[in-house]
Amino acid sequence: MPLFKRKPKDKPQKSPKPTKETRLELDLRSGRVILTRTPVAVPAPAVSVPPPPPNPTPSLTSPPPPDRGQPPPPYLLQNEEAKPI
Repeated sequence: MPLFKRKPKDKPQKSPKPTKETRLELDLRSGRVILTRTPVAVPAPAVSVPPPPPNPTPSLTSPPPPDRGQPPPPYLLQNEEAKPI
């Protein structure tokens, strides 16, 4: 009898597991990593990788625009052009 009363309590929490998808969700909730379901979990991390880093990289690659009308910094120009200036 006690088992009968326990079953209804477990069902709503864990939900039935007739399909593999529900089992996947249960395993994900538990924190388990399923090797069989790796292809399903791969797309999520792959989506968060594409976004590039903040401004530091672009500012180092491209110099600031010449606001004051001054020529670009010497490190951008070739050595031959930078020396005469």
